Amino acid sequence: MLPHTYDDKLAVGDDVIVLGFPLASTIGNELKLSSGIVNSNKGFQDDLRYFQLSAPIDPGNSGGPVLNKMGYVVGLITAKYTSATNIGYALNFSTVIKNIPNYIKIKKEHPSQPLSNSSIYLKYKNSIVLIKSYSL
Repeated sequence: MLPHTYDDKLAVGDDVIVLGFPLASTIGNELKLSSGIVNSNKGFQDDLRYFQLSAPIDPGNSGGPVLNKMGYVVGLITAKYTSATNIGYALNFSTVIKNIPNYIKIKKEHPSQPLSNSSIYLKYKNSIVLIKSYSL
C-alpha cells in the first residue's frame, strides 16, 4: 500500500530511503530500510520516467517505495543494474500518479521539516506488506 501523500520535487544528490523486503527467503520477512542518494534524474538509457539511485536494492525491493527525507513517496523501485554496485532505478511517482484513476484521491504535499530514517520507517512499517508468489 502506498502512503497517501507524495512530493514530486526530486534533485540529483537528494537523500532517499527505500523500504522493502530484500531477499526475504534468506534474510527474513521483516521490513528493511536502505538509504542512498539520487544519482540521476534519468533512468536506464536516459528514460525520463525513471531516476537512478544509490540505495542498495535486491530482489524483494521491487515495487517498494522510495521516500524523501520528509517521508513522502518520490518513486517505486523497479530494477537493479547488476553489472554495477548500488545502481538502482525507480519509477518517478509523478509517472505513477498519471496512471491512477481520478476517483482515487492522493494529496500532494510540500513538507516543512525532515524526518529521521527511523521515524520514516516507523511511520510506514504497517503500511508496506510482503507479497509472496509461488509457482505450482
